[in-house]
Amino acid sequence: MRTQLAGAVVALMIFAGTQSAVAGGVETINAKSLYPEGPLWLDGKALYVEYSGHTVMAWDGKTNAQIWKQDGCGPAALAKVPEGLLVTCYDTSTLVTISLDGKTLDTTDSAKAGVSLKGVNDLAPDGKGGIYMSASGVFDVAAPIEGTVVYRAPDGSFHEVANDIHYSNGMAVTDGGKSLLVSEMLAARVLKFDVAADGSLSNRRVFVRLKDVVADPEGADAYYGPDGLKVGASGNVYIAQNGGASILVVSPEGKLVRQLPVPGKYVTNVGFGADEGTLIVTAATDPWNAPYPGEVYLVENK
Repeated sequence: MRTQLAGAVVALMIFAGTQSAVAGGVETINAKSLYPEGPLWLDGKALYVEYSGHTVMAWDGKTNAQIWKQDGCGPAALAKVPEGLLVTCYDTSTLVTISLDGKTLDTTDSAKAGVSLKGVNDLAPDGKGGIYMSASGVFDVAAPIEGTVVYRAPDGSFHEVANDIHYSNGMAVTDGGKSLLVSEMLAARVLKFDVAADGSLSNRRVFVRLKDVVADPEGADAYYGPDGLKVGASGNVYIAQNGGASILVVSPEGKLVRQLPVPGKYVTNVGFGADEGTLIVTAATDPWNAPYPGEVYLVENK
């Protein structure tokens, strides 16, 4: 199925090894996904999770295939680790390590980690063997604010490094590893922290408020806000506008560079393809009613 935006969209895929390109705007690569999230380009494939399908999926340029499933998991993100892949299980508040061929290797819960992993959500490797993860808490504006950021150090130990975040969600390391961005989704803003050598965080401040770069979309409610995010080589930040049907690209100073529209209103995350010329974007089309359908797109980034 092809999706058209602003007239005719011609999608061209050149798929050889890790080379991929999208011409003309947007191509839908899975029109029947089950609340997709966590896109990751790996070994010439677009990987992503399906939260309500409880699966890890892979698209090889032609077809989508399931590579792992764990009922009840509610996966939200993926990250490459030496053993294979790290999967966040939002519904069970666990981290699961799987092999690249889909075997479950290890499971870590809050008791094992020694810190709360309640609603563990997104992942952000620091490039030094450590990895940050958001533990969001409950997705309810009336619930207590209990979102945190947890750091798994290179030695495997877990440390809570930030808290009191109104639903911590997408994250990315930036500024050459010196800073961490964190989506505070239910406050409709992105936070920024300084990163110390041991992975601890300090100097919490607001990087950008969505309302300062774009007008609130029609029908925006209390759940509208930034979801997943990534940082490009230039330092530009790509923010999934959940409830706004677009990817917001902002400069390192937090100024709007461009807005990339996508068909799905509830954009959950964004990742880079083989290069930054192509984005892998996940979106829910109905996040309120089971089975929570969604779509996965390739989006031309220009």
